[in-house]
Amino acid sequence: MWENEGRKTLIRNIVIFLLLVAVAVGLVMAMITVKKQIDAEDELLQAESFNQRQELNVARQENLDAITQAYERDMQTVQQYLPGIVCWGDSLTAGSSGNVSYPGTLQKYIDTYLCDIYDFASTIENAQDYSRLDWDKYTVSIPVVNMGAGKEDSATILGRSGVAPYVVGSDFEIPADTEPVSIQLKSADGKNVTPLTAGSAGVNPVTINGVVGEITLTSNQGWGQTAYQFTRAEAGKPVSVTKGAQITTACTEEYLDYVHIVWLGTYGDFTTPEKLVNETKLLLSRQDSNPDRYLVIGPCALRGAWTNADPATLNGVDSAMMQAFGNHYINVRKYLMTDGLTDSEITPSREEKLVIQQGGVPTSFRSNASGADLNGTAYKLIGKLVYDRMESLGYFDEVRQELGLDKTTQEILKTNPKYFGNILNAK
Repeated sequence: MWENEGRKTLIRNIVIFLLLVAVAVGLVMAMITVKKQIDAEDELLQAESFNQRQELNVARQENLDAITQAYERDMQTVQQYLPGIVCWGDSLTAGSSGNVSYPGTLQKYIDTYLCDIYDFASTIENAQDYSRLDWDKYTVSIPVVNMGAGKEDSATILGRSGVAPYVVGSDFEIPADTEPVSIQLKSADGKNVTPLTAGSAGVNPVTINGVVGEITLTSNQGWGQTAYQFTRAEAGKPVSVTKGAQITTACTEEYLDYVHIVWLGTYGDFTTPEKLVNETKLLLSRQDSNPDRYLVIGPCALRGAWTNADPATLNGVDSAMMQAFGNHYINVRKYLMTDGLTDSEITPSREEKLVIQQGGVPTSFRSNASGADLNGTAYKLIGKLVYDRMESLGYFDEVRQELGLDKTTQEILKTNPKYFGNILNAK
């Protein structure tokens, strides 16, 4: 009896054990199945996440490419219509001893009204999503190059610009070593030229018969009494140079796509207004891009002295220039005699009123230095006058439109109507 009970108990325990084992195996199998499903789902999620990241990276890169392309379009417009401005002339373009010049003032206006307010990020709808981008690197630059120097006549200025190259005045030999050798400089028609009396302004380095070097001024005893030397940059074979050989200056191929501003006629022998018109046209002919965008500034005196500012002769110059260049011509003398006094808040003295009646520039705008130079007050006025004329002729329109500067300007003036005046006064 007890044996039967023990057998039953054993069988029951075995059955229970087997059931537990079966349950455990089932649980294990279920867990394995679930894990496989979870792993499969994880792999699917990881794949989807990877794909999403890839898509986001592609979309972000596409957006970055779009940003780059938008900036490049802006710069292409600048390069096409206003890559820079080059100002050709003599000491009146170079500026006063106080380091004030009309090109320098023009640069301040260009920077203030065009370059400094360029806000590329504001033209991008989702710019905040690209916080890692250095938006300050997306800038625009429109340089104003001052190519004025000394009390130079038209032939000297045309020579260093490259449109009427200097020539060698007499035969000489460039030595094999880098020792300087005397050289005579002439214009193509045999006249004396006097570069380097007040800075290089695009002359050096020069090339003569394939030899690169520098011309230096060794003596300056006044107009037409200058002496020069040429020093080759590197030693080589000696080169014989004959009279009439052309001298290629450094800036011959520079600034060809820049807007040109030309101011000739103050120094040198004056002959006829037509000659000055033709010399101005010759210098303007070097402008390759947008040749209809240029300015010409008229002289205030002739032959380098205020005593030579004959009103009748100057009126003839102004008339010829206006007929040749129309609204591209700026009659600076007339402006300084009239609106210039008002703009600078100057009340002319009795003596100045007499000068004005005689067609002369008020002494308030004349430099104390010898010659026929103007002072810093005049150059600041002329710089603004040039900027205003360029704006009225539409030279900035394409750049303003492409860069969104009109909208930026309006927003600035809404906040602070005196913003631009304060900026210019601070510079």
